[in-house]
Amino acid sequence: MVRSRDLDHPLFSFISDFRKLLAAADERDISPFVASSRLPTKAIFPLLQRLRRLVLNFTQAQISAGAGSVVDYGLMILGVEVFGWELFWALACGGVVGAVVNFSLNRYWTFRDKGWLMIVAWVVRSSSLLRL
Repeated sequence: MVRSRDLDHPLFSFISDFRKLLAAADERDISPFVASSRLPTKAIFPLLQRLRRLVLNFTQAQISAGAGSVVDYGLMILGVEVFGWELFWALACGGVVGAVVNFSLNRYWTFRDKGWLMIVAWVVRSSSLLRL
């Protein structure tokens, strides 16, 4: 179920604009997917730029989550195997340091121009997906 506040997400506005573009093409009886079609480039290029930004942002978030996971598991293995820590303490230490690395990468690299709540949502979502 989509909540009204979720509709402000850039992906929903991109899909909405793309649907409007398809509807305009349908009214003109042309195909938006054929190179010989005469669609207004003023409508297509902003959509492609927004799609590029969305894909880049998603990729950066996944790289940040992967780096946090590598630090998390690496520190856990290092703590148990090298330092002889108990598994509980190695997991706790790895989880905290991995979360800090993930949050820091997302804050200063992925979402440098977004709000703080968006950063936290992406960090939690990405790290929980990688732990599955």
